[in-house]
Amino acid sequence: MKEPYKIFADFNNADAHGRLRLKTQGSLNDIKEQNIVREPGMMVQVNDYDEFSISGMVEFQKKRIYG
Repeated sequence: MKEPYKIFADFNNADAHGRLRLKTQGSLNDIKEQNIVREPGMMVQVNDYDEFSISGMVEFQKKRIYG
């Protein structure tokens, strides 16, 4: 089984449900450098390159919620 991709995540950049947004420059750089194609259900290892690290599953928000 393939190891999960390692992606930077800003743990302060979560939505109201606690889901981390992988839209920061660090996240986007890691995704680009590793040629990651994000797919629902894909397992990833997200970390802040300092002290926090957690495994998670990719999911997409079906519609953008404003406000």
